[in-house]
Amino acid sequence: CQPLAVALSSPLSGWILDAWKSSSLEATTGLANWRAMLILEGALPFLWLPIWIYFINDHPRQARWISTAERAHVESILVREAAELEPGRPEPFWRALLRRQVLVMLVIYFFQNCGAYGCMFWLPSALKHAQGLRLSNTLIGLLFAGPYVLGAILMILHARHSDRTRERRGHVAAALGWGGAFFLAGVLSRSHSAWLSYACICVAITGPFCSLAPFWAIPTETLPRGVAGSAMGLINAMGNLGGFAGPFLVGYLDKVTGNFTYGFGLLGVALLLGAAMATLITPAVPLAAPQSSTSPPPSPSLPLDTPTPRSPIA
Repeated sequence: CQPLAVALSSPLSGWILDAWKSSSLEATTGLANWRAMLILEGALPFLWLPIWIYFINDHPRQARWISTAERAHVESILVREAAELEPGRPEPFWRALLRRQVLVMLVIYFFQNCGAYGCMFWLPSALKHAQGLRLSNTLIGLLFAGPYVLGAILMILHARHSDRTRERRGHVAAALGWGGAFFLAGVLSRSHSAWLSYACICVAITGPFCSLAPFWAIPTETLPRGVAGSAMGLINAMGNLGGFAGPFLVGYLDKVTGNFTYGFGLLGVALLLGAAMATLITPAVPLAAPQSSTSPPPSPSLPLDTPTPRSPIA
């Protein structure tokens, strides 16, 4: 959902900036165009609140938007997975969260967020100051949306392939690997063609997003049930520090060097390090496919932030 949200909001943001600046609203209200953009877009999530309350549930048995057969199918998989996961032996909470698997995933998520958010924050400025390009805010918003449209499509295809092959580690490493490689390609091609560099960045941005679905499937597949939820919270909380580090370092290097070359190169290196770390993940033992030929049809994939079964249901 995140790349699609960015793709939809980017042109809107650019249009608001240009429209507010060119109209009399800025002079009348005394409100700068960027402040107006933040206020208007900040109000939009309230429109989503009723939909969230109705559709998002804590457990499949509470979901009103799937059939009885699909609900029973999902619950049976959850019961089977709980029986097959490593028994939760009593151990201190801190020791459970310091498992090797959790620490490796924490570092991977840090590097992933460095690349994703570093580019998300600074690509519009890079386009604005690209040599040979004279772009309006509206056009920058449209160009900024391009890689995220591509990312939304590839994210679904990559996740479905991961489900179909029942493999996670390689899919995470591959996605971060091509993201890092194309970031570096975009940096190296910058002096030859701004549009070629932009095309490389478009492909690079898809990497971090394509890694998300297989990445978040790993904790529930490899950790005891009593540890997985807390571990995912720790990975998300600590890994999100990369969402600060990436934009900060790109901005700092731009201030020191006067361009985004080194900053975007650093984002590429971060993703390549994340890809290398992904090879250290302990893979899950694949579950056997259900034997019954009369089992209910698979239900649609659940969102990444809900409890998901280990074997693919899409």
